[in-house]
Amino acid sequence: DQAVLDAFVEAGDLWSDIFVDDVTVNIDIGFCDFSTDNVAVNDLAIALASPYFGFPSYTVVVDALAADASSAADLEKLTMLQAPPNYDLVLNLTPENPNGAGSLIPYLDSATQGGLPNGTVSVTAANHKALGLIDPTAGTDGRIYMNSNAAAWDFDRSDGITGKDFIGSVGHEIGHILGFESDIDYYEGLLDPVDGWLAEDVWTAAIMDLFRFADDYPLIPDVSIDPGAEYFTLLGGGQALFCNGFTVDCQASHWADDLGLGLMDPTLTSNQINGISVADIEMLDVIGWTLAAVLDSDDDGVPDDDDNCPGVPNQDQTDTDEDDVGDACDNCMLVPNADQADNNGDGIGD
Repeated sequence: DQAVLDAFVEAGDLWSDIFVDDVTVNIDIGFCDFSTDNVAVNDLAIALASPYFGFPSYTVVVDALAADASSAADLEKLTMLQAPPNYDLVLNLTPENPNGAGSLIPYLDSATQGGLPNGTVSVTAANHKALGLIDPTAGTDGRIYMNSNAAAWDFDRSDGITGKDFIGSVGHEIGHILGFESDIDYYEGLLDPVDGWLAEDVWTAAIMDLFRFADDYPLIPDVSIDPGAEYFTLLGGGQALFCNGFTVDCQASHWADDLGLGLMDPTLTSNQINGISVADIEMLDVIGWTLAAVLDSDDDGVPDDDDNCPGVPNQDQTDTDEDDVGDACDNCMLVPNADQADNNGDGIGD
């Protein structure tokens, strides 16, 4: 179906318009009825993303992030990383938990005390490419299947959305392929069905988890499966909460639900276009994707593409006559004259 293929391409463009890494992300795609095609465990799921992973050493990951760092967020988050070669983790639900075998209470699993050190990180194949760790164009990076029978899909954003935003939903799944993934979701599936625990030495962090923190152990990656709040610290000091992996229907590889945090929320809103947020962008930026350069010719903090006066600083963007030309550079600020015509060259608009 050409409409489906076009929508997949447009969803990919949502991300490629933001990040400029010279890589090719290759994804196997499908649009089928989950109830008959045995694609997903849950026939009612609207989509399924299956990224392919590799497991580089923590040292390799930290070195790659340092080499890739170009934005303010990158540089800030580098200071939050522990020194290689290993890293501490916050865990629970292990037989070694000092609060009791299988306890829900999180504890610090030190990289240097007992057991195997936490020395590897799970990283999606596409994220490997962004970090320069593998061939930037070769190989399949994952699969995305969309359920043709689970929603009233709207494939065309040009006239608004009625039903479910297919392009936004595919864009969400591509976000997982790019690296918006937590190892918590994987380990939840490995918990012992009788005792409900998993041995301490099995646990590691995904690259996104390196920036997943909680207040009880600041700046220590938290992959515990518990009801406590876990968050990503945004540039400037704000927080974006994660799903904690403990709440039903809220997998840890997402922002917390119903807070409007971005495209990587677990449920996308019907009857509207679902867009990529500042939080979505910052997370992918700090795990190795490179932001497109934003041109701001007058250094007023407003990108040229959005600036109504790109050659003169005007952070407030005041436009008294509403002609899309800011007062700071409008030659006739009280009368609309978007063309700024000035036939006699006296600096006053015609």
